[in-house]
Amino acid sequence: MSENDLIKIINKKLQTGWSESEIKNGKIVNVKWVWHKEINTVVNLYEANGWEVKKNVELSSFGRKLFLTFKNSKWD
Repeated sequence: MSENDLIKIINKKLQTGWSESEIKNGKIVNVKWVWHKEINTVVNLYEANGWEVKKNVELSSFGRKLFLTFKNSKWD
């Protein structure tokens, strides 16, 4: 997975409609654990362009789940 591929996946998700809850709390984008090398660089790009991005990891008996939450504070 290249950084450009990850950006395309994120942009596709961010360009879909936003609910009031997503505007307030952020839109969740699921990412695969194997993309972890690209994530920090991509998150920095979004933050440089005004997005608030939180990296989240859930651990369970089924394994790890990684997702990013995107929020635009200008929309509040």
